[in-house]
Amino acid sequence: MIDKLKIKNNPESDKKILSKNNICDGDSKRQDAFEHFTVQWINAEDLFQRLLNLFGRFIYLGDKPVVVTLIQESLDTYFNAITRNDRYYYPHEHLHVLLSALMEKVFNYCKFQIIRKEGKAVWGIQQTEALNDWQGDVDILQLKNLKISEKEFKAISYDKIVLKNMKQVMKRFNYESSYLAPGLGHRS
Repeated sequence: MIDKLKIKNNPESDKKILSKNNICDGDSKRQDAFEHFTVQWINAEDLFQRLLNLFGRFIYLGDKPVVVTLIQESLDTYFNAITRNDRYYYPHEHLHVLLSALMEKVFNYCKFQIIRKEGKAVWGIQQTEALNDWQGDVDILQLKNLKISEKEFKAISYDKIVLKNMKQVMKRFNYESSYLAPGLGHRS
């Protein structure tokens, strides 16, 4: 997937990237999912902001920030869960669906590191600093595959992305291990 990512020199602002209009992109189903998720989980937009801070506003997949793709594809999965009629789903089950999809997308799209062209400084998910804080001069950066185990990548990304209240809910209902185990996760 790394070959489809690119670094963009003039990224959009955080506000524009994370706007409801930008994320939903005119898709009514995605808009319904966005509204449902942000109403059901009061600080849901903080989750999106964490994603953007962690993986940077200047990393693009096609013509949009990779973070937008992560959120859009996760909301699409979430919409399918909230509109199912075969049984009642509790809020924690809906959250599990979204977080599972999100963590799977993060693993698929964001297993990268960024190296300054002179080769001295490297950013990867293991860094304490978020990519948006680290970036510096975008013109001298290049993307590389991150050499890290799947288990370690998932544990670090889950810890850095998922909000404390959401982690507590996932732990309470025994969902947390499904995000951290290799090759596992929610399948709807």
